Amino acid sequence: MKQISGYMLTLNEAHCVRAPLTNLIQLCDDVFVLDGGSTDSTIDILWEFAQRYPHQFNFQVQHQGCARLAKG
Repeated sequence: MKQISGYMLTLNEAHCVRAPLTNLIQLCDDVFVLDGGSTDSTIDILWEFAQRYPHQFNFQVQHQGCARLAKG
C-alpha cells in the first residue's frame, strides 16, 4: 500500500497552523514541516505536535537544518 507524506512550510503561522496540521496528521502517514525561523509561538506549536505524534510528525527550523548540513 502506498504511503502519503504531507509537507508544510511555516513562518510565524501560530495564529493559523493548528487546523492544517491536524488535517495533515489525519490524512497522511508522515508529516514534515520546515519552519523558516518563526519568531512567534509557531515553534512551540510544532513541538506540541512532535510530542503528541512522535512517529508521524517531524519538523525542523530552516537555519538549524542548514547549519547541520554545513557541518557535514
